Amino acid sequence: MLPGRSGFQEETRDAICGVLQVLQSANGYRFGMEAVFLCGFVRGRARRAVDLGTGSGVIPLILTRFGKADSVVGVEIQAPMADRARRSVQGNRLQRRVEILTADVRRLDGLLPRAAFDLITANPPYARAGAGKTPRERERALARQEAHGTLEDFVAAAAWLLKPGGRLCLVFPPQRLPEALRFAEGHGLRPTRLRLIQGRTGLKPKTCLLEAVRGGRAALDVEAPLIVEGADGKTTPEADAWLYPEGRG
Repeated sequence: MLPGRSGFQEETRDAICGVLQVLQSANGYRFGMEAVFLCGFVRGRARRAVDLGTGSGVIPLILTRFGKADSVVGVEIQAPMADRARRSVQGNRLQRRVEILTADVRRLDGLLPRAAFDLITANPPYARAGAGKTPRERERALARQEAHGTLEDFVAAAAWLLKPGGRLCLVFPPQRLPEALRFAEGHGLRPTRLRLIQGRTGLKPKTCLLEAVRGGRAALDVEAPLIVEGADGKTTPEADAWLYPEGRG
């Protein structure tokens, strides 16, 4: 059972990946499947990782629960979201491996050690500040628009935190791919893997996954798109394996 807060209303407890539960605001920011797909995109196992803009803590929970990181620090600027993330960590009994830090990704000096991490993940706000329609609910607005950190700020923070040879895994809209590649190169991160996610074959991709290595020299590998839904309307086997790493049960 996930721990609650006395007198705190409008929270939901939602199942993810078949074996985890996460607390979310009923009316505020709620994570999307892109966070789960980002975890599926991560290869290997990191000893120490940081998730920038962790929100409800979904990415640290998945990375540690399914063996992709020994320990993860989740960084979240919004205190209510960080509080829910901490309680989700506690409820899933991962508090020895996951720490949630209430902090600004642009101001991590003195809070986290420089060049000490093997893996950085980030699901930053998709839209530039003031672009498009701003959600009325403040929590959603701050999570979706770059009010407290741009895409470049997240890339710069990752470069500052990563060891030589460490990896950044980033998710963002395909329209921002030129920026992401430019920012990565500009901060000493070599793009090494790129994958688009399509809802179905024939549809335009809505999500882009990028891996970049600090000081890397490998050429960029553009992988086949991940197709989420097949012609039969069912989740494809590969997408299903990312959504349910231990099977649906």
